[in-house]
Amino acid sequence: MENTVFKVKIVLFFLLLFSGCWEENFDYIYEISFSNNTNDTLKVIIDDYQNYSTIFPRDTVNFLGGIKINENEDVVEELLKTRGWDSISILKDDKILKTWYKVDASNELHSPFNYNSWNSWLIGNNGVVVFTIQESDLNDRE
Repeated sequence: MENTVFKVKIVLFFLLLFSGCWEENFDYIYEISFSNNTNDTLKVIIDDYQNYSTIFPRDTVNFLGGIKINENEDVVEELLKTRGWDSISILKDDKILKTWYKVDASNELHSPFNYNSWNSWLIGNNGVVVFTIQESDLNDRE
């Protein structure tokens, strides 16, 4: 009887050991930021108004958290692939000045959906990936 109880305990121990969730290790963590390179206080809205933030003139804000990646991955590619954004709007005084759409990304030179519009840098294991809103974005109204 004792031998059976011992075997059951061993089996339960190994089942518990191998059924747990293992945290995936990542090499780098990048902060996702939007920068306002204008003289206006702007509101950035991602998709459905649940993800938004106010950005003051000449300021940068991280309201989207971060993205974890490994050494062999490209942070901007992963950002555009994994975030699932469909639209990003810029508002001033509750008036929409500009909206970028994912489907139109190939037509716009400067767009958050365009790979080349993002800047990134890494210091140690922490990095930043930034999209900068330019004055020309606001002048190019829809």
